[in-house]
Amino acid sequence: MTKKGKVEKWNLEDEVVRLKDEGKGSHAIAKAISEKYSDIPELEGISHMSIARFIERHDEKKMKDKIEKTKDPTSVMEQEFSIKMRESILDAEEARQTINSYMSKLKNEDLSSSDVQKIISSWQKINDQYRKNLVSLREFADNRIIRPTQNIIYKKEINIKNLLLDISRDLCQNCRNKIKEKLEEEKNG
Repeated sequence: MTKKGKVEKWNLEDEVVRLKDEGKGSHAIAKAISEKYSDIPELEGISHMSIARFIERHDEKKMKDKIEKTKDPTSVMEQEFSIKMRESILDAEEARQTINSYMSKLKNEDLSSSDVQKIISSWQKINDQYRKNLVSLREFADNRIIRPTQNIIYKKEINIKNLLLDISRDLCQNCRNKIKEKLEEEKNG
């Protein structure tokens, strides 16, 4: 049994998840919790790391539940990534449409110098949005899909190896040594 963090100890799981879903980072969530529960000494100075550890455990559990329900981790990963990709494409498309409307006005020569500045500004926003979308997709894949999945697989491997070692205790010394050798080969190879 793992030790409960402050978030679990004070039953703040739903509140932290809600704040996270609103787009707040661990620093902002910690500040909001500290301010809201300033009358509780333990929560008054809650660290962002405490929040970040809870979020990591929460995301890992969420991913594990999804994987166990589907029995196909790749479909879960593909679905999560597709949703995030669609959101990014919609953001970029909205910015592109803004630029197209200004470009139509430019072709009709109905633009003033302030409108030309708006075109340049919109173009810069589109480029920034594309960059942010790519960074966001990479972080999303790392934090919500890759890392939790790797942790789940790693823990399962450890459980299997521990099970093999437990079983090997009931075997003869020669068989026990063979199992240990195979596990060492797997570990090193």
